[in-house]
Amino acid sequence: MVCQIGADIANGLAAVHEAGIVHRDIKPENVLLDTATSPPTVKLTDFGIAKIAHQTSTGRSTMLAGTMQYIAPELVEGKAPSPISDLYSLGVVLYELSCGAEPFRSDSIAGVMRMHTDFNPGRPAGIPDLLWQLIARLLSKNPSERPANAAQVAMALQALQHDLAAAPAAPRIAQPLLRSLSPLLRGGFPCLQMRPPAVTPHQHIFREQETHLCHKAARGHPVLLRTLNVALSGLSQLPA
Repeated sequence: MVCQIGADIANGLAAVHEAGIVHRDIKPENVLLDTATSPPTVKLTDFGIAKIAHQTSTGRSTMLAGTMQYIAPELVEGKAPSPISDLYSLGVVLYELSCGAEPFRSDSIAGVMRMHTDFNPGRPAGIPDLLWQLIARLLSKNPSERPANAAQVAMALQALQHDLAAAPAAPRIAQPLLRSLSPLLRGGFPCLQMRPPAVTPHQHIFREQETHLCHKAARGHPVLLRTLNVALSGLSQLPA
């Protein structure tokens, strides 16, 4: 079912992109299922913030329109939306369809934005290899590493729909699994993988405390792991 719905979304995006439009807000709430047909027909909705693909940008605030849990990292960095940005959002939707949780969650918008740019989603148990490889490509931080267009994604998902017809559903997860892109945070620190720090205006302080506490935690002190988690998340509360 994940592959069938995903392929239909991708086909819809292919038609939208062919018309020169970037949707900019692909998320489950904007995907409707018409149950009058079997299987249900997928329909994309809510083009309220859609953008003409080659339209001149009107500023950073316009670029960041969309839902933060599904927004592509290049938009967080201030770049213009493109059809490839929609494919990243489709990857987030496929991840959520597969395991029941978004790949990135935080208590703040800034925290989610930081995860999109600095963290990769971990692979939930039960997602078949070929489907995970496609989801991981769609969620690549570098737009050039994603599939070239929505039509390619639709074809890949249609092929997987046949190959994975008998595969059991992956178990639902309570919260996402994360892998940091930062060398200081990569691997060995489950508390950081599950709760990455939010963006703060005091990035230099964050780096100093992050480095100091990571080195101590690496020497095998469980209490310091908890302290590290609190320190990193608490920096987001510092005044500007």
